[in-house]
Amino acid sequence: MATTIGTDTEAAVRITRTIAATCRQVFEAWTRPEMLSRWFGPKSHRVGLAEIDLRVGGGFRIRMLSQDDSEVHEISGTYRSITPHTELSFTWEWANPAHSAVESLVTVELKALGESTELTLVHALLSNQKERDSHALGWNATLDRLEECFA
Repeated sequence: MATTIGTDTEAAVRITRTIAATCRQVFEAWTRPEMLSRWFGPKSHRVGLAEIDLRVGGGFRIRMLSQDDSEVHEISGTYRSITPHTELSFTWEWANPAHSAVESLVTVELKALGESTELTLVHALLSNQKERDSHALGWNATLDRLEECFA
């Protein structure tokens, strides 16, 4: 379930999920292009490109395509912090002008729960309520797919 926090100038989405996989497995799902390509984005889309330069200051680029290829959505960013199997923080910027041109910040924290992982995603610095709501829907759909990968 998504919870939105902050004001319009400090907008954020916070989502917590329990994933039936170890922290190592979940971290690799976020950081290995071939794994990320299997689950990232809502069910109505597929990953056409996933590039990851996993180092602080390194970048990523993800291109999602609708199933009929009529829509293309591209996101890129820079890794701000990386703690293997525990935390990732990266900037988030849409290439598509239909989306917000404002750079925002995503943090993914992983906490071991035996053989499962508690994943907390915070997407901060969104520009307004509409952006928060849109990203909350997108992240929830995306995390549904991540859970399905390990079910």
